[in-house]
Amino acid sequence: MKTFGDFRIRNQINLIVCVAAALLVLTMGAVYAAFDAIMTRAAVERFYDLAERSGKSVRSTLRSIEANERNYAFILEKSGFPDFPGTRVDMARYVADSYASMSAISDDMKGVILVSGKSAPVSAGVDANAMAVLEALARQPELENRTLVRSYFTKAIQGPEPYLLYFAHVTPILTSSGSGRAEGYLISLFDYTTVRDVLETLAGGDSRNLGLLLEGDRVLVATSALAADERQQMVGIFSGTSGTAGVAKDARRYVKYRNKSALVLSAQVPESDWTLAVLVSRAVIKAPILLMVWVGLGILLAGVSILAVASVATIRAITGPVEGIVRSMEAIGSSPGYHEIVTPVNNEVGVMATHINSMVRKLEEADRRTREAEKRLYEMDLTRMRTELSYYQSQINPHFLYNTLESIRSMAIVHDAEEIGALAVATAGIFRYAVRSDQVVKLCDELTCAGEYMTIMQIRFPGRYSLHLKVPGDCLDIPMYRMLLQPIVENCFKHGFAGKSGSGRIHIGVAMQGDACRIAVSDNGKGISQEELESLRALLAEGTDAQAAGKGSSEEQPASRAEAPMEPAAKQIPPGTRVGLLNIHCRLQLGYGGMYGLQLDSREGFWTRVTLLIPKA
Repeated sequence: MKTFGDFRIRNQINLIVCVAAALLVLTMGAVYAAFDAIMTRAAVERFYDLAERSGKSVRSTLRSIEANERNYAFILEKSGFPDFPGTRVDMARYVADSYASMSAISDDMKGVILVSGKSAPVSAGVDANAMAVLEALARQPELENRTLVRSYFTKAIQGPEPYLLYFAHVTPILTSSGSGRAEGYLISLFDYTTVRDVLETLAGGDSRNLGLLLEGDRVLVATSALAADERQQMVGIFSGTSGTAGVAKDARRYVKYRNKSALVLSAQVPESDWTLAVLVSRAVIKAPILLMVWVGLGILLAGVSILAVASVATIRAITGPVEGIVRSMEAIGSSPGYHEIVTPVNNEVGVMATHINSMVRKLEEADRRTREAEKRLYEMDLTRMRTELSYYQSQINPHFLYNTLESIRSMAIVHDAEEIGALAVATAGIFRYAVRSDQVVKLCDELTCAGEYMTIMQIRFPGRYSLHLKVPGDCLDIPMYRMLLQPIVENCFKHGFAGKSGSGRIHIGVAMQGDACRIAVSDNGKGISQEELESLRALLAEGTDAQAAGKGSSEEQPASRAEAPMEPAAKQIPPGTRVGLLNIHCRLQLGYGGMYGLQLDSREGFWTRVTLLIPKA
């Protein structure tokens, strides 16, 4: 069965162009759907953002109205209403002041009326329509009998004219007589002008969209005039009677409104029976998308056409030279020795042939260097094995040391020599730790060994030296090679504090750095001269280079260095050099790889810092 590569290049190009055309159609459909989803999402987020802010603003206004009216009612209560202010003129002035105050809070204010059981009502700012609504409200049984003793906002109240709606806030005026009845009521009347402005904002000022304010199963305000059947349709949409149970935030529900598809969105005004709703025309959502889609489609079609023509011409021009390169490469792979590729063209194919020739020469040179590196590594392994044998031969019997130190500790206890006992315990701990069979320990074990060595030095020099640790708790179990920190702490005494008066301070800090752990050991000793510091850094760099040279063939050795790295073979090191630091650096390089190791920093006369970088696991 033929595969795609078995067809002629011309047929391959034709197939590619057909596939590209199909992918283009699918891509344009996917892009259109993606943009439609993005624009719909943007419309939803814009609505809910505006609805949330508008709802809070409306609720804040209602609270301000309620608080202001309660204040005026409270003053009347404390002033002996209904006998105060004493004259009807004073009462009218008081009501007018209340009207002015609440008009400043809301532009929807249509009037205020003060109803008393002992005198005629007093009103301010009330026109004929509003007066008819207020009089009808005052005739409610609860207000006429003065049994209503709580303040509340009314539901929508139908005015004398069709679709002329109001709502009111009723505040009872109580006295301290405890009769359980109100002496009168302060009633404020409002229309929905401000809410209409809010709906216009939610609808985006586009006549194709429809903003609504609903209260239960009733449309209170609409940004466009609605017929009776359309109002009933809106109630059905937002109350769920049309077959859809409610509208949740981020819902994607479309309905037919005046024979056009519209997105349904709604949000509840906090602490009220009002619902802010909007029908966003799908045409409004799609408008920014269509032009972009058609322009993109034209550009892509033109690009595919140009690409097809250019591909045919280019393939014809490079097929012959490429086949020549392929034949030369086959000759290189099937016969020993170097074979140079020759091509008759000087374009990119010729440059490629030149680079292939250069690469082949470099591969031959790399192969020669690899063979030499393998030979050197074999010699290094022989040296390491000899050093390992010498190391084991030089070990003393640890049990003899433990028994001797335990005898010293027992004698110290008998003779009440606590410092000698502590010295023996610390020394035994260091010896026991140094000859452990396991090469990999936890960071907490290394810190304990360093602390025991510090105990010995503090007994030798009372009150002169101190050790400070800054180690996060989650770093204590990090694995590391044994006997790394104690030699560094010992170096602080041998090189940092030697010949320097005053107190000595050693600080060990541990911090995570990505997938690695950084351990810094610093002292306030005499530091290192710049010349010696550069020399030590050069030695550390040589150790790193030595590891890099032997890395290529280390995988072929029978034993893994990462499990138990030994001390490096002896090399010519200047007298007085800190050999322990170089040994530690080489152990880290052998065990963990070239990206880990030891770093040395110092300022002569002030401080020295040795930083270890190890993997965290």
